Amino acid sequence: MKIISRYSFILIVSGFVFFSCTSSKKTITATINPASPVKEAAIEDTRKQEFEYYLVEGIKQKNFGRQDAATELFTKCLTLDPQSATALFELANIQIAKGDLTNAATGLEKAVTISPDNQWYKYLLAQVYQQTSQFDKASVLFKQLVEKNPDNIDYLYLYGGALANSGKGKEALDVFNQLESKTGITDQLSLAKEQIYLKEGKNQKAIEELEKLIKSSPDEPRYYGLLADLYLQLENKVKALELYHKVLQIDPDNGFVLFSLANYYALDKNNQKAFEYALKGFSNPSSELEVKINYLLLIHNDRSKYNFTDQQIDELAAKIIVAQPLEEQAYAFYADYLIQSKRSNQAIDVIRKGIAVSPKSYALWEKLLLAEADLQDQPALSTDTEKAIALFPDEPMVNLLRSASLLMEGKSKEALTALDNGQKFIGDNKALQIQFELQRAELYYKTNRSKEAFESFDKVLKIDPNNQMALNNYAYYLSVQNQDLEKAEKMASTVVQNNPTNATFLDTYAWVLFKRQNYSLAKFYMESALSNGGNDNATLLEHYGDILFMNGDKEKALEYWKKSAEKGPASDLLKKKIKEGKYLEN
Repeated sequence: MKIISRYSFILIVSGFVFFSCTSSKKTITATINPASPVKEAAIEDTRKQEFEYYLVEGIKQKNFGRQDAATELFTKCLTLDPQSATALFELANIQIAKGDLTNAATGLEKAVTISPDNQWYKYLLAQVYQQTSQFDKASVLFKQLVEKNPDNIDYLYLYGGALANSGKGKEALDVFNQLESKTGITDQLSLAKEQIYLKEGKNQKAIEELEKLIKSSPDEPRYYGLLADLYLQLENKVKALELYHKVLQIDPDNGFVLFSLANYYALDKNNQKAFEYALKGFSNPSSELEVKINYLLLIHNDRSKYNFTDQQIDELAAKIIVAQPLEEQAYAFYADYLIQSKRSNQAIDVIRKGIAVSPKSYALWEKLLLAEADLQDQPALSTDTEKAIALFPDEPMVNLLRSASLLMEGKSKEALTALDNGQKFIGDNKALQIQFELQRAELYYKTNRSKEAFESFDKVLKIDPNNQMALNNYAYYLSVQNQDLEKAEKMASTVVQNNPTNATFLDTYAWVLFKRQNYSLAKFYMESALSNGGNDNATLLEHYGDILFMNGDKEKALEYWKKSAEKGPASDLLKKKIKEGKYLEN
């Protein structure tokens, strides 16, 4: 089967530079404050109504998640009134969501110039500056926000953070001390100040800052752990170990210190002790799941520093669902771990256990279906997509996988219906649009509607000109149809240049060359495909036999046709080639 379906899960551990003192703002988002309306520049009365319609409709489309439609509407607003700070602001929010921070900054700078007293525009622009490491510019804006809003401790904290990141440690400390006089001693401020002192090489000052934090809350075990971590960082192992055990005296089941001790002994090259404490941490139901996940990622990705065996890491990972059997995320993470370890069958068993705990968890259902699709377990996929459709009829991915399952069953009409149903819920999601068009192309081609299949490939390449799957499959189907072979060769060549060891892609290129009667070069690329894992693929073996025959090696061609038939099932055409001992066109 030439279509390549690869669904994978990538675990991403991300951090944020700034955190609010009183809230959990972790992304750049902002909305218009109804209490601070913006006076739009005067525009002709005949156009004002049209402008207001586009603005209201744009906000509505944005709220529905239809970013492209909203962008078009806000752009129309700016055509009518280029000085509309509101339209610039709303457009910037969409650009930020798409990762286009450069254009977002340009628009917000203009909005701030038009409405210099609007705090929301300045706040969002400052956040963009932070994300693009323009900390000096961010600190200027936060200073202005603090001056206008002296009681807003969020602004004050962010101002201090921007100063610290721009290398102005003394000024940042002054701001944090000012904030501390308002809020009292907090771990957030103490840690921020500790980092400044460490950056300036004032290690004792950093220690004193954490000691002050401990003095403010002597029964809080986490603060002792933070100080222990600092001592470990400063290579004072004796003091670090003393403080870790102090944490255990206060809280014997403290997950934080169990993992800290595991880390301590790992750095000390004491694998037995490190694993002992790590196992205690993973077995502890009170240890935070996020801590376990991050620690497992750490020891898995840095094997030179954390010298755990594969068996030990497997044992730790398995403890996640044992210690937290009611946590949906525990099953999801352990399943991902098994999938990445090439154990999809085991992962499916774990996911099913998770679904038994959380029967309406879409995340687990999607994982199950993707794992079954990856294994090409058609019976299971058929049964489970039918169940999932009943639970999640509006989820595009469920409909997509249902369509794939129905196509495997030969139910092309029902497969197309499922695809059409799911497409209604895609919105502006480009990645899903590509997946749906690739599936549509496959569906059309398998039902002898090659013209429509090629149109779907064209749609994919319009969205993503470098989509390797579309280029490969498009090229292969063109070659099978003996159509636009020059175009097929260019596409297949591009794919092979980007994926020089992929057997399927190499086979496609070899087959296009074969169709173009470049038999010697086709032989070279087909042999490369076989040496890169294609030696067990019946289709590739048959293709190699065809190429050998056209290169004049009839005896070896017959040998490979027979090998292909052994891998089976052999088509009538292949049987006829073997019987007659010659190449035959399909």
